[in-house]
Amino acid sequence: MRDRRRPLTVPESYRRVEIEGKGSHPLKHPRADVVARVFGAFASGSASSLVARSANGDASGVSLWEAAAGADVIGMVVGLLWSHPSRDLETRRRHYDAGEDGDLDYGDAVFAELLSDGYTDADVATLGGAAMGSIVDAMPPAPEVVEARVENGRAPA
Repeated sequence: MRDRRRPLTVPESYRRVEIEGKGSHPLKHPRADVVARVFGAFASGSASSLVARSANGDASGVSLWEAAAGADVIGMVVGLLWSHPSRDLETRRRHYDAGEDGDLDYGDAVFAELLSDGYTDADVATLGGAAMGSIVDAMPPAPEVVEARVENGRAPA
C-alpha cells in the first residue's frame, strides 16, 4: 500500500466503515458490471457466511481459517470499491487475467496486501461486509417491486 500523491476527493454519499486504529474507509458506489462480477465470484467462492456475518457487524472472533476461506472474494470486493482518500492499493486489477479467475486472483492479492499493511483478518472482513452491503444496495429491485411501484406508487408490503 502506498500514500497517494494527492488526496482523493471522496463524495459524502460513499459508504464509510470505521476500522479501529486506521480511521474511516470510504467505499465507492459499485457500477452494474462490478455488481455482476462480484455476484458471479461470490456464488462460486466460499465467503458467503463470513461476509454475511461481517455485514451484520459480527466480524469479531473471525478466525484465520475463516478469513482465508473467503479471502479471494472479500479481497476482490474491497479492492474494486477501495476509495481511501490518502492510501492507495498497489495491487491493480488490470494486472490479472480477465474473467472470474483473474478477479479471484486479484482478490487474493488485495487481501494479502491489506494484511501486510497491518490490517487484521477481522478488519478485512469488516471492510468486505461493508463493501458487500454496497453491492447489495446497488442491485436493481425485483421486477414485481417495480411493477407495484408503477401501479400503486409504492412497493408491496
